[in-house]
Amino acid sequence: MHLSVKVSSTVAITCLSLLAIGKAQAALTDGFTQISPGYSVQHPYDLNTSDRFTVVNGVYTCWVYDTDKPFSTGTTTGPRTEMRWDTWADQNTANQFEADALFDAGTSHTCIHQIKSNTDGEALYLQVNEPGTLRNGTGADFITGMAGTWFHINSMFNPAGGLKRLYINGSLKASGSGGSTARDWYFKNGVYDNGMPSTARALSQWKNFKHWVQHFDGIYQLQNVASGLVLNNQGSLTNGSKVTQWSGTSTSTNLLWEFNATDSGYYEIRSLKSGKDAVVQGASTAAGAGIVQWSLGSAQNDQWKPTMNTDGTYTFVNRHSGLVLADPGASTSTSTQMVQETSNGGSNQKWKLTLH
Repeated sequence: MHLSVKVSSTVAITCLSLLAIGKAQAALTDGFTQISPGYSVQHPYDLNTSDRFTVVNGVYTCWVYDTDKPFSTGTTTGPRTEMRWDTWADQNTANQFEADALFDAGTSHTCIHQIKSNTDGEALYLQVNEPGTLRNGTGADFITGMAGTWFHINSMFNPAGGLKRLYINGSLKASGSGGSTARDWYFKNGVYDNGMPSTARALSQWKNFKHWVQHFDGIYQLQNVASGLVLNNQGSLTNGSKVTQWSGTSTSTNLLWEFNATDSGYYEIRSLKSGKDAVVQGASTAAGAGIVQWSLGSAQNDQWKPTMNTDGTYTFVNRHSGLVLADPGASTSTSTQMVQETSNGGSNQKWKLTLH
């Protein structure tokens, strides 16, 4: 991928828009499109940043020395050399980060990756606690013996609910949720002194960056978590026919759906078979009302907002009623019509997306 960089001795933010570079299955969950954001290198103490940041053969190296810290200023913030990624263009949208990372045996008490917001106390940190040990900020150590070894990082944020997740080598190691909703989110990687020993140096290296932004660009199966079955239009081409569920092993286009964005984070969920939308019958606002297919109208009962849950599944909120798409009673019958329900976090209201 092509990356734009702006290096400065002060905190610098490159004003680059997100550039979609094609559909890709994201590392953590489907429903994302790969992007190529720019970044800026942050170094707040007017040092020669080029002495602390290099790019050679696709490997990005960031390092600091404890002596970089200007104690005479009275600041309690340690020195840093960090890449801040410009992924905050749409703060109603989830983002994902992926990279391979390495730190050397001399690095300790140093933050190397952050899922950051502009609200104090909401960040999620990946920290080298002692040589070779990784932890989440002040939390418990969760992996040891990592110094001098390349490892894989996946992280994501979702402004809806303040969801944050951090994976190391494919295993979930830290997560968080909650907090304020009016904030900017972004990713950082590099080194940030969090109390490293006097005269020490901290170093991290990075390669194979990938980023995604939540965008439902493609054709999907929607699998209900409770039943394990997928959304089905039953092969009908007519308005008013029931939307049910069926085995996802079938290759029928009855089970395939595409998302068409309307506005404010809402989408039509349109059957690939019929070209009609999954809608709440009669624009009802009552719990238990059935889901049918219908041509796009103006009542907004045919628009749904995907909301990511902490387990990577989605809950779909109807724009007109405020209720959610559900498999009633967690039925495992293929003849069961889907309905809308008051949201309660149940597995029958959660859906896995699989890109086709």
